[in-house]
Order: sequence, then structure tokens, then C-alpha cells
Amino acid sequence: MAADLRGDLLGRPLLIMAIWPALIVVPLLALADQSVAYALAPWLCAKQNALSGHVVHAVFLLAMIIASVPAWRAMRRLAPREKEASESAPVLAVVGSLIALLSITILFALWIPQWVLSPCFT
Repeated sequence: MAADLRGDLLGRPLLIMAIWPALIVVPLLALADQSVAYALAPWLCAKQNALSGHVVHAVFLLAMIIASVPAWRAMRRLAPREKEASESAPVLAVVGSLIALLSITILFALWIPQWVLSPCFT
């Protein structure tokens, strides 16, 4: 009985807390990626090293995916319980996952000029 009680008391709040990194951290990482890419532009032009710009975007993409995984898992775990209309956890998990997906898409959109243009393009 103690194991069932612990799961009922602590299971849902822990899943809800797993959603917050996707809601807050992932969009902040997208903004940080843009800031770092702009800050590195003069250095990339001076050194003629476009690979470093790609590495920066890849590191931010990896961090965003890692921060998004708990929300995706929470969305999948909470989906069968959508019959309980009074709880906002399934909706919050879906919103967190969609915001994370949108932020990752924005990162790819910011990465495209790095592939196409020279670092010295003005």
C-alpha cells in the first residue's frame, strides 16, 4: 500500500515539474544561440573559420533537445489520463512540447544562413 500511495502523491507533481524546462529553458536557449552567433560573427570573419559557428549551433541544438525530452515523456505518460478535464497537466505537457518544437525549428531557421552565407557577408 505504501508504494501505491507514494506513486499517487509524488508521481503527478514530478511529471508536471519535468515540463517546465521545455517551457522556459528551451526558448531561452534559442535566444542565447542567436546572441552567441551574432557575437561570434566578427571573430568568424577574422579567422575565416565557419566551422566554429556550426559547432555553436549544434551545441545549442543538443542542449535544447536534452531539455525537451522530459516534456515529451510527460506528454506521452499523461496522454491516457486526458479524461480528467479538471487537471491541466496534459495540456501543459502538450504546450511545453510544442514550444520546444517551435524553438528547435527557430534554431534551424537561424542556422540556415550559417550554411549558405560566408561569415564575412555584410
